[in-house]
Amino acid sequence: MSTSSVSIVADGFESLLDSMSEAIGLVAIRITSRPADSDHPYGHSKAEYLATMGIGGLMFVAAAVIARNGIEALIQGTGPTISALTFIVVIFTLIAKAALLLWQRKQAADLQSEILVADASQLQNDVLVTLAVLIGLIATSSGFMWVDSILGFVVASVIVYTGLSLIRTSSTVLMDSIHIDPNLVEKVAQSVQGVHYCHAVRTRGRPDEIFMDLHIHVAPQISVQQGHHIAHKVEESVKKDFAAVRDVVVHVEPYISKTHKSDHPSTYP
Repeated sequence: MSTSSVSIVADGFESLLDSMSEAIGLVAIRITSRPADSDHPYGHSKAEYLATMGIGGLMFVAAAVIARNGIEALIQGTGPTISALTFIVVIFTLIAKAALLLWQRKQAADLQSEILVADASQLQNDVLVTLAVLIGLIATSSGFMWVDSILGFVVASVIVYTGLSLIRTSSTVLMDSIHIDPNLVEKVAQSVQGVHYCHAVRTRGRPDEIFMDLHIHVAPQISVQQGHHIAHKVEESVKKDFAAVRDVVVHVEPYISKTHKSDHPSTYP
């Protein structure tokens, strides 16, 4: 099938990007599943987010190519070459994607998988884009040549939006953005017997795999063993209240009665 349809080419680009995303994701998952080692004491979990950033970059390139084709088509004033085979292929593609969407939604519900839920949402967008392409072909066949280019721009916009969403989500992890409100952690730590005060709570990692460190103040006259026991209880309490926390490093400091909360901010500058 030979066609110069901007919207069909754009839909093809999006499907190609989806396939590349799945392939890169599988490779990243294999790397992510590797256990921590001497060179990577926090594990390899960020590999998935590095791969996602790369996919987001590829999406911007694809969107730029689609937009350029749409602009050229509008300037030249030419419409795509559409045949009966063009309609057959697009309709078949739409049916196949819709069937896959229904199957993936069922699998996501049966397995309670967040990854499959996310994939199903992305596939739903793909189905809507293909449906828009079919509508565009009908409009173009009716003499509205400009509709094809406009739909190309719409698809490019969807790709850019998806790319930005991927990069925004990945950047929060790669930049070690906060995942848990420090005030909530402080309350949990200070509820442990022997803890007079908690401050300097920091978190890093993925939303489902959080590494944390914090400071607690204990009575200065207790033994090192007692301080260690209190720190261990704090770690247990934090992990119990925040299931996503993988590891907690507790720094023990002597409590002085004149210490005020304002002297110790919850997070480091």
